[in-house]
Amino acid sequence: MQEQLIPPVGDEPIPADIRTVGNAFRISLALFDRDGKILYMNRSFARECGVDADRAVGQPETYFTGDPMLPDVFLYQRMICRTIRRMDGFVFITAIPMFDEAGAIRFVGMTMENEAALNEVRRSFEALVASTERSVHIQSAADRHAAILRPLMGRHQSMVRLREFLKQIGPSSASVLITGESGCGKEVAADCIQALSSRSEQPYVKINCAAIPAHLLESELFGYEPGAFTGANAKGKKGLLEVANGGTLFLDEIGDMPPELQPKLLRALQHGEVYRIGSTKVRHTDVRIIAATNVDLNQKIVEGKFREDLYYRLAVIPVRIPPLRERKSDIFLLASYYLSIYCGKYNRNLVFPDDIEELLKSYDWPGNVRELQNVVEYYVVCSPTSEGLSCEQLQTVFRHPVTGPGRPGSTLEDKLDAYEKQLLQEALEEEKSLRRAAKRLGIDASTLSRKARKYGLALHRESGA
Repeated sequence: MQEQLIPPVGDEPIPADIRTVGNAFRISLALFDRDGKILYMNRSFARECGVDADRAVGQPETYFTGDPMLPDVFLYQRMICRTIRRMDGFVFITAIPMFDEAGAIRFVGMTMENEAALNEVRRSFEALVASTERSVHIQSAADRHAAILRPLMGRHQSMVRLREFLKQIGPSSASVLITGESGCGKEVAADCIQALSSRSEQPYVKINCAAIPAHLLESELFGYEPGAFTGANAKGKKGLLEVANGGTLFLDEIGDMPPELQPKLLRALQHGEVYRIGSTKVRHTDVRIIAATNVDLNQKIVEGKFREDLYYRLAVIPVRIPPLRERKSDIFLLASYYLSIYCGKYNRNLVFPDDIEELLKSYDWPGNVRELQNVVEYYVVCSPTSEGLSCEQLQTVFRHPVTGPGRPGSTLEDKLDAYEKQLLQEALEEEKSLRRAAKRLGIDASTLSRKARKYGLALHRESGA
């Protein structure tokens, strides 16, 4: 009789004998393939989860839990541990990736221990901590950084570099200017920088410069004395620059700050001095500024709508968040992650159809990650059956029709401009000076500067003559 096989992983099948071996283990064990589907589950694991082991094969992780771990395993390419509290006690779950010769995840093993086993693990862990305190401290810092940067998901090299760069700049007190399109995650990046900083336990204050009328923005930022103007609070009010003293102030949509307020903000940043409206008394503040914008500040400077000296005061460290269309290899990863999140939220068990990855990569995503989140949530909420929506049905929520790579109706000139912008951007990100970036591209620095302004790219500030 020919030996039966369970579903294959990669190019090699797993013998059915693994069922016998797995069921002999006291530990609860399950195996998942590289697509996150259950390959095998022993009796102990099925009993802990309250599911049928045979029926579980081929199902996603959400088949037995609303809090999936596999998205983090595939994202960070390392072991993930989690403790879950149940009515009958605690359960300790470990997901361990197994790699093939090329370094890609071949499958993921998952173990589950009950509270008695968990206590034994805890005792062993405490002994390990006592003997390897320094190593554990280093790993804890790495885990903390990974947790903080988790919202900036992506395997594309631009996102890997971004996360490493934010870890580098986070501890400083230097001002940061974050640029990027709407929905790409500028505020998320600001939150990461603040959480990584030495001021993370101090006040973190946010204000959207575009959401507050100009005549109120000044009083919000700088505060006012009692009776400074009609309608003012009789006791006066602290401005946000004072409230954030010792911590961080996030100025969202800084490009929309009224020109008449910019000199006052510049003085506050240069000298740490704040004057409330209606007062001649100087108040000293120590605030780290993180600003963000989705407009071209260089063009605003040319138009006389934004002060150049304020720009350089804000852009001590420029950070650019790439739009989703520039990292299309991340789109399906993000979509799958949000699918698992929303399936858990709405108690659905859905997968994407086979052809949806091509559809998602063909779309331009003008709303970036925020739009992708909305589309996936729509998919989960509006799917009438467990088979999900078809690609044709899903396209109805896109902002414009999918016509293949590039924006609809884009000309050859548009596509050449997009390619030129990408080359300039990569050179400016990877080289440490304007001159080096220009040399790499085979053009002079003045040409690079002109083209960078054309595309709204942040320029390096040269330190030498």
